[in-house]
Amino acid sequence: MADEKNVKRLEDSLTRLSRTLGNCAAFRPGEIVLRLFGDAGGEYCISCRGGEATIAKNVDRVANHKPLLEVWGDADIIRAIVDGEKDAVKQFLTGGLRIRGNIRYFSDIAVELGILKNPL
Repeated sequence: MADEKNVKRLEDSLTRLSRTLGNCAAFRPGEIVLRLFGDAGGEYCISCRGGEATIAKNVDRVANHKPLLEVWGDADIIRAIVDGEKDAVKQFLTGGLRIRGNIRYFSDIAVELGILKNPL
């Protein structure tokens, strides 16, 4: 089952990301919504509260307010970016992902997490 394996890889990567996110100096309370498509796609919400970030496979908790960030992209590409296998800027510039929301926050967090080498 390739789909289940890809979903597991994605969820493991997102779990590692959420654990690390809570330790970032730029950490802010709010939600980061991931709208992913492809074989391992789905909607995920990283909820940042009290110095911790938790991940859930739904976006119900942001239905009544605007998230800090929304990210759209192919699940395999997003996983590869999170795992450091693909360059986030190159993927963004070629249309591999879209980001909406507080781009400065994205830049600050992404630099701390090693997703970006330089701030935007």
